[in-house]
Amino acid sequence: MKPAKKTKGRRPLTREWLLPLPPAHVRDISLKCHMALVALRGNCGHEELLLRLRTSVYLLFVSLDDVRKQAASVELCLEAERVLDACAQRAADGAAWALRDDECAALERVLTAHDTCVATLPRVRLADLWRHVCAFAASGVRAPLALAVARMREHEAGGIAMAAA
Repeated sequence: MKPAKKTKGRRPLTREWLLPLPPAHVRDISLKCHMALVALRGNCGHEELLLRLRTSVYLLFVSLDDVRKQAASVELCLEAERVLDACAQRAADGAAWALRDDECAALERVLTAHDTCVATLPRVRLADLWRHVCAFAASGVRAPLALAVARMREHEAGGIAMAAA
């Protein structure tokens, strides 16, 4: 009798995929994000830099369950998204791609949490989260985080109502 053939499953992950990103790669990602903030703060921004910050916000949002012990929250992500949307709207109205000083605090906190996330999560988890970030970015929906949070809260409220019944 022949042994049963093994069905093809997912290939085992290599050590490289189970560990966090190399420090040089983490520094590169962090530097690009922080430089985008500096450029937008200094009235030297453009749409691509705003998009880099937006993806940082989205990555932090989708990784909140992984980074709960940090000072990151849904509200911080929503505030950062509102700041970036306001900047994009000002640019669409003809102003420079720039952030006001009062708008930068939320983005600084996002980038601090984003840096920790990128430095500590395994590469396989970051790749999975990045797929979610791409879905947010490609959705074409204005303020996708606000919409996602509204749906989450609606779902939670429905679950609480069903539990109470």
